[in-house]
Amino acid sequence: MSKLSNRLKTWRSHLGMTQEEFSKEVGINIGVLRKYENAVNNPGSEALVAIAKTGVSLNWLVLGVGPMSLSGEEKNTIRLRLGEIAVMLAGMDDGVQSSIINEIVNKVEDAKRVCDLERVVAALKAQLEDANSSRLKGS
Repeated sequence: MSKLSNRLKTWRSHLGMTQEEFSKEVGINIGVLRKYENAVNNPGSEALVAIAKTGVSLNWLVLGVGPMSLSGEEKNTIRLRLGEIAVMLAGMDDGVQSSIINEIVNKVEDAKRVCDLERVVAALKAQLEDANSSRLKGS
């Protein structure tokens, strides 16, 4: 099961909603929502826009980074940007949409991996500095 699918379930549970309630809230067919939650399919841009309107952070939902929910200003900015993307994608063939969405997801996943590696390097650097500092004090 994909991490996105797990986070989507976690978010829905956080809202205290059943799959049926959540699917109605975001305007997604319940069968489609089940496929997202079971990692059969990944949500496309329109679905992500609809899900984002419930207040979830897309950074958290897609990447697992940051807080689960957004501040008011962040919500508005992301809603606007995702709305712009959804409008642009709406005028394209399904195959092109799918291709673009996959490309976006891949870029976001790559960016997350880089961020994760940067965090690991920073943590290792801090540990090394602490170890060196302790060693110097002990000399």
